Amino acid sequence: MKPEKERIDLYLSQKTGLTRSAIQKLISTHQILANGSPVKASFLVGILDNITLPDFSLDKPHEILKQFIPLDIIYEDSFLLVINKPVGLVVQPGAGHQAGTLLNAILHHFSVDPTRPLVDVEHRYGIVHRLDQMTEGLLVVAKTNEVYDDLKRQFQKRTVIKKYFAVIDQVVAKDEFVMDQAIARNPRCRYRFFLDNGLGRTAWTSAKVLKRTGQRTLLEVLIKTGRTHQIRVHLFHAGYPVMGDPVYAPKKNLGKGQLLQAFYLAFLHPVLKKELVFEVPLSERLKRVL
Repeated sequence: MKPEKERIDLYLSQKTGLTRSAIQKLISTHQILANGSPVKASFLVGILDNITLPDFSLDKPHEILKQFIPLDIIYEDSFLLVINKPVGLVVQPGAGHQAGTLLNAILHHFSVDPTRPLVDVEHRYGIVHRLDQMTEGLLVVAKTNEVYDDLKRQFQKRTVIKKYFAVIDQVVAKDEFVMDQAIARNPRCRYRFFLDNGLGRTAWTSAKVLKRTGQRTLLEVLIKTGRTHQIRVHLFHAGYPVMGDPVYAPKKNLGKGQLLQAFYLAFLHPVLKKELVFEVPLSERLKRVL
């Protein structure tokens, strides 16, 4: 008799306590792997299957500390705030970073906020989007569930404008170029992503040269989608890896962090219904190498 098998969405719902629809959403975005590969919700789990899950630390509110960490707040009202995240600061708790993150700082900030934000774990405590640890720049954080949902819809509809500075350790010949290849997680190395128009998710990036200095180039990068490592992967496959990128840059250019800065952010205020535009100057970290 063959051992019993169970649909992966049902199996994980019982094991994790998450709803079946939440598990299906993780599966549809390729965040759950079976034996190193993305699967469908109908995949049947057997006793020998190796299931890989994302970090669920945000679903454990009792483990998230409120910590005072100075924040560079660019804008704040009763509904949202915009933060200029410094390089090196992790956005949310996860493996190896249970404290000292931007979320720890935001929860402390919210705890002393007289407007008393009303965001919960299901709305990721207001974290609408993320930046890599070594990418600095602008982030918007919601203060209410309704504002979070509205901002999330704007990101999904690609109406939010996000621009980045990127330093390339070579002369980029083209003045402008576009990359629109889909991106997927590398099943052999979960820390890397690659181009895959089959299993990958659509991704669109454009870049234009702002400055060429000696053997280096400063790019302005615009993204319409927000895939993990999107800019880093697209520029790497275009032949222009971001300088200092510890994952994708050639060994001679490896550094402690990619020279990438989210310098421009524009979106429609969910409540005031007016466009908000934020821009910060080129950071000293990027200036020093140009």
